[in-house]
Amino acid sequence: MNLEYAQAWLDAFFTSGEATRDFYAPDGIFTDPVLDQHINGHEKMMRLFPLWSMPDLFGTHKFIATSYLGNEKLGVFPWVWQANFNDNFLGMPTDGVTPYIEGITVQVYNEDGKVTRDWTYWDAIQCIRQLPYPIENPPATPHLWRDGWDQATDPMTAPRPCPPALDKLEWSPGPYAKDLLDQLRVVPEGAESVARMDLVDTKAQPWLDAFFISGEATRDFYAKDGIFEDPILDQHIVGHDRMMKLFPLWSRRDLFGTHKFIATDYLGGERLGVFNWVWQANFQGDLFLGMPTGGVKPFIDGITIQVYNDEGLVERDWTFWDGIQLIKQLPFPITAPPQTPHMWRDDYNPETDDLTSPRPIPEELQKQNWSPGPYGQGLIDALRAKLAADHPSVTSL
Repeated sequence: MNLEYAQAWLDAFFTSGEATRDFYAPDGIFTDPVLDQHINGHEKMMRLFPLWSMPDLFGTHKFIATSYLGNEKLGVFPWVWQANFNDNFLGMPTDGVTPYIEGITVQVYNEDGKVTRDWTYWDAIQCIRQLPYPIENPPATPHLWRDGWDQATDPMTAPRPCPPALDKLEWSPGPYAKDLLDQLRVVPEGAESVARMDLVDTKAQPWLDAFFISGEATRDFYAKDGIFEDPILDQHIVGHDRMMKLFPLWSRRDLFGTHKFIATDYLGGERLGVFNWVWQANFQGDLFLGMPTGGVKPFIDGITIQVYNDEGLVERDWTFWDGIQLIKQLPFPITAPPQTPHMWRDDYNPETDDLTSPRPIPEELQKQNWSPGPYGQGLIDALRAKLAADHPSVTSL
């Protein structure tokens, strides 16, 4: 598995349903939590996958994989996406906007090179920032692969319910009850071959807990020149000095509220780690990213990918979480774009910080052809050189 494989998987979505299906084992599992999609097996995949290759239904797109980390058992690939939707996206009007979105895919492979389980996350906050306001209604995520699906009765705008065990846990800084943690932690189906549940409590959970202890506790998980990245919060932070402009804020309950962050698994090893997690948030001041919460305590799924150096410190990571699941739980209408401050930047000024602008579309992506392509290889090479310049080389777990 390599970067060419990752690009071929992305290209298949705009070729045919069969082309995409054939990347998966017969009982493989495709997961896109942001679209509320958890699809088991070829038969159900073929109720959804063909739709992506229909321009009259889903529009045209550009998907470019920027790097590949991992090996023939576990692979991670960041990608960029520009979308040309037909009138709306998830029921939200687009008014001709062609949003630019960043995402990441994690895949587990069997001995035949087929996907047995994957997760795809993407930056829904970046996406909806580019749409017209107000957004009158919650995003709609249809579930047409489900047996007995009926559009008239499908709860498309309902968020996933909070797991009972998470709902019962204490708020940060805890402590968390072990019996409730055990209910939340399971080896993901299809990922048994790369699961390392013994590392949940030595790598994943301590990192999550540190955010609600102190800035120093979180910083010390990173190499001095390590990179923390949460694209959804528009955070790309290099080095300890800049981390300490942001990390201490998470542990301030008077500023950020109280939270529950639970790692539910760990995949990979000592060099490359992937862990899914669940989050319930009790935001302070009835706001999150400038959007009123109405007192809601939203439940959110997320994933973190970390690359460790020889000393076990994080040299680079990515954190993605389900922005659509969050948005579904907030009061509507949403009258203005989400706000993401950039207080770690050297020139940060709260009076002039551009809180609501989306990240600009890379010129090399803007110039590419829409699906089904072909893409210009020179533009792809230039795009990858720009966006993956700080991605480490990882060929083992």
